[in-house]
Amino acid sequence: MNLRLKKAGFKIMLIPEAKAYYYARDNYKDLFKNNFQNGLWVILSTHYSKKAFSLRHIIPLLFVLFLIFGLIASIFSPISRIIYLSILSLYLILSIYFSLKISIKNKNLKLFFPTLFSFWILHISYGLGSLYGLFIIL
Repeated sequence: MNLRLKKAGFKIMLIPEAKAYYYARDNYKDLFKNNFQNGLWVILSTHYSKKAFSLRHIIPLLFVLFLIFGLIASIFSPISRIIYLSILSLYLILSIYFSLKISIKNKNLKLFFPTLFSFWILHISYGLGSLYGLFIIL
């Protein structure tokens, strides 16, 4: 909406006194549904503006495509399997590292597994939503 307002010649005002409330999803199913929709609308918004998203918005889509095509390629090629498992291992190591970092920062190691699963759900659901958006616009 901001892009459409700017194109129409309007300005966006920042009002420091304005308050916004964010309600986090309290279960994985709702987290998945929310991020699937976010990924979907990032792709669908290109109908209104080519500048509606940046590279960081399509990385989850690329990740999901990597998971799908990498798995298929790894079935047929030992070299592809090594590359696929190496990249997947790097992703798992990084998600474990950042989940642990968040847990330690919050002084609560009970956050480790929920944070880890949340990362996986966020990335995969956003990417699947983007992939679905591509099928809709094509």
